Amino acid sequence: MNYLEALNRLEQLENSFEVGRIRVQGVCVWPWLRLYLFQVMAHTKNEHSHDVSAGKVKTVLRSLFAFNPFAYLRRRSVWVFNGAERRKEIKGKYIHRVSGFVPSLIPDALCIEKPSLAGRHRSQREIEERHIVSESWILLAVHVAERLFRLRRPAVEGADVMDAILSELGVTFDYRYFIRFLLAQRAVVKCLMRVAGRPDTVVIECPYTVMGYLWAFHDRGVRVIELQHGVAGESHYAYVWPHSSVLYPDTLCVFGKRELDYFTAVNPHYAPEVVPTGLYILEKCVRAFDTDPFASYRGRFRKIAVFAGQDAVVRENVEFVTEAARKNPDILFIYVPRTSVRDFPSDMPNLLYRPGINIYEYLKWCDIHCTVYSTTCLEAAYYGRPTVFHNLDNYSRKYYGDYLEAGKGVEYIDTPDQFSEAVSRLDGCGIFEFPEAFSPFRGESLKKLICGKTDEHDV
Repeated sequence: MNYLEALNRLEQLENSFEVGRIRVQGVCVWPWLRLYLFQVMAHTKNEHSHDVSAGKVKTVLRSLFAFNPFAYLRRRSVWVFNGAERRKEIKGKYIHRVSGFVPSLIPDALCIEKPSLAGRHRSQREIEERHIVSESWILLAVHVAERLFRLRRPAVEGADVMDAILSELGVTFDYRYFIRFLLAQRAVVKCLMRVAGRPDTVVIECPYTVMGYLWAFHDRGVRVIELQHGVAGESHYAYVWPHSSVLYPDTLCVFGKRELDYFTAVNPHYAPEVVPTGLYILEKCVRAFDTDPFASYRGRFRKIAVFAGQDAVVRENVEFVTEAARKNPDILFIYVPRTSVRDFPSDMPNLLYRPGINIYEYLKWCDIHCTVYSTTCLEAAYYGRPTVFHNLDNYSRKYYGDYLEAGKGVEYIDTPDQFSEAVSRLDGCGIFEFPEAFSPFRGESLKKLICGKTDEHDV
């Protein structure tokens, strides 16, 4: 089944089975298990995301000493978990697109950065963080701890419910492995706090992959703040189970009113506090990118179209943009992948492949933005750029149809044949009109939220 079918099926299962009974050490672990069961159901690339592979081992070992590991040992009041793949280059520095405000706003915070399988940690001279360590030490310890938990086989209450769900679905899913992994995350982070000291606040960009960390922090009374890093709401499988949990954050910082409305009115159980804080990198890019990167192409092409790729639909992305470029030779198409794509077509003069660039620079200067369901559609709107959605399997409309209505700068198309007509409609619609997707970024408000204090300095 596809993504949306799996999402609907998961909701049916939750209405039919007493999933709240599935507990370990008194805590309902369904919020965690449902994430990986969904991935099996939808056949996403993350289906085996916790499997140990040679590539993952190499990445972890290579990253252990990317930064000084002794930075773990000094107590700091704020820890920030983020990922190396979310850095974007701005004027020679690689900035975290969501948590990049930390070095100037909370300079004493400890940044714990997950290495990227597709790349590496940036060197110290390429980044602004001074107190930074690689999460590889934690990842390595978690995998070791998971193997130790195999020896004592943690007890699972309500295992009969989980077994009945798998029987009905007819899928193989080693849920006991994921429970061990969750407990391993919790155990390692609790051990780390005993060694390094307990922080007062933890900031995490993507908490649903490290729910064991949140469990450990809540065990110790540490406040956890999530910074929205991408799609969050009824179309994302991590945000739709309407029950509170110690595996969820205490505070959720969202891009703007759309998510604020969802998490206060539709699913108020995800986090007790929801605060619109915007997206840090957008306003930084407005100031930084003042030169048109497409200047040399303007005379040769009528339009510049930037396609934001997504890992879950890479093949479909490439097929679509290749055919659209073939049918529209007067438009320059630039494909920006999330991670590298093998054998991308290189024989078309109006189709460029640009891995690793800062897509925010391209969004600011392009004429048209394209994607299936990436939040780059919201970021393009921030810069006043229209979006032509490739409505693959109705994903685009499911994610954004109720928010970005067709017309006035938004088009939904199903095939590359319809791209030219969509461009014509954009040319004829006059002024683009978009809802405000991002609240203005306010550094002092975030500092007060995280640290409980402010000063004269802002970002």
